[in-house]
Amino acid sequence: KDDITAGDGAMHDVIKDKAELSTTTTCNVFSLLRQCGLPVAFERQLGPTEFLASRLEMIPLEVVARRVGTGSYCVRNPHVPEGTVFPHLITEFYLKTHDCEFDGHKFPESSHGMSYDDPYLEIVGDEVCLYNAHIPLATQKPFLTLPLIDIFPQGNGKEVMAELSALNTHAFLVIEKALKMLGYDAPDWKIEFGLD
Repeated sequence: KDDITAGDGAMHDVIKDKAELSTTTTCNVFSLLRQCGLPVAFERQLGPTEFLASRLEMIPLEVVARRVGTGSYCVRNPHVPEGTVFPHLITEFYLKTHDCEFDGHKFPESSHGMSYDDPYLEIVGDEVCLYNAHIPLATQKPFLTLPLIDIFPQGNGKEVMAELSALNTHAFLVIEKALKMLGYDAPDWKIEFGLD
């Protein structure tokens, strides 16, 4: 689509020919990742604004790679100066939610005026601890703790998250190198995974 949004849809605009540029970029990125041995759902480009991909069952996580401390990372970790370059990539996980709810668990109202949607996630033992992603971690306790099996009903949550972390790192390093060859930096990204 030619649409562009930001702030969870709060801002919206249309850019002529964005759909074609986005489709070409997407296909090039997924082709490169596949050529580097990474599993991708992408199969092939069908037209200027279409490509074919396998249908997957979404894993309800957003997986973030960070090369540079910026934005929400520095809000959660105020001891890290904005613009800090991490020599080792940082991987973070966020639970994908909708309207502050996940699988029947309704999140509380935030006293900070910030949404609890897509909360920051940490694994502690066999539990998932959820935190508001928009305030310093040191100032809060988990607002909700769920059994890991609620997110991974197959019972293999720790193994899947370790694999997602490894795939995230591998893919980020490939794209970071490709962009560096073109004279650009990759400070961070957010990706999602699925199972076939």
